[in-house]
Amino acid sequence: SSGSAFSNVLKAKEDLHKSAEQLEREKRAILSERIPTLKLDGKTKQDLIDTAKEFHELLEQLHGAIYELSERFERQKYDMIELSERARQIEKGKAKTRKSNIVHTGLGGGIFTGVNDITAQAPPKVSLFSRYERVTDRRTYTDRRD
Repeated sequence: SSGSAFSNVLKAKEDLHKSAEQLEREKRAILSERIPTLKLDGKTKQDLIDTAKEFHELLEQLHGAIYELSERFERQKYDMIELSERARQIEKGKAKTRKSNIVHTGLGGGIFTGVNDITAQAPPKVSLFSRYERVTDRRTYTDRRD
């Protein structure tokens, strides 16, 4: 893909402003470009065999592209999970050095609320409570979590 890394994002923003008819016309134009026309009238057996081979090669190319895109998607998903975990660890480290009356418990809540919605496999959110609460919660971690 050529252009900047944000070209897909910019294109998506442009598409949001287009009407449904415009999007449908563009979709049909792209599909008409990509789908080859098949004319079988008056073709010999050898011509049909050659056409079938061309379609087979095209199918192999498309399956290769699908595989590459799915691998790229999985790698990017893994990277997102890693980066969100790294950001959470950094934030956890900052909280330890900060002079604050807030303590991490490891239960819900936290700073990165949207990240865990996107990455379901990411570790759980961090819950906070005040260090100066009058009644100390003596329940175990699993009791509090439930």
